Amino acid sequence: MSENTVINTPETKIEQAENKVEQPIVSQEAAPEIKSEENKNNWKAFREQREIERKAREADDKRAQEKAAEAEALKAALEALTSKPSNNRQTNDYGSDDIEESEEARIDKRVELAMKQREAIAEKQRQ
Repeated sequence: MSENTVINTPETKIEQAENKVEQPIVSQEAAPEIKSEENKNNWKAFREQREIERKAREADDKRAQEKAAEAEALKAALEALTSKPSNNRQTNDYGSDDIEESEEARIDKRVELAMKQREAIAEKQRQ
């Protein structure tokens, strides 16, 4: 046997235990404490800032989802409107131009009416 070989017998374990220097036991309760009031305030501010950022991120995500849903609804509505006139042209080849002109005229009237109302409101506010 070589000198570096360690034989684990009960006597050697007792000797090893006696030779050990007892080290102080650190309790888990005494683990890192924030020592200064400034550090406490810094950590508190940090946590508050993270909470604000988290809430803002959630609000942004919610707005993005709402905008995506709105865009999808507008896209579907536009698709429905664009498909209607094409169906009318296929079924009524003779009268489709009159129908489109009357629809355009109605839309123009509505736009003009809305513009007049806005101008009237703006004029009242100016006065």
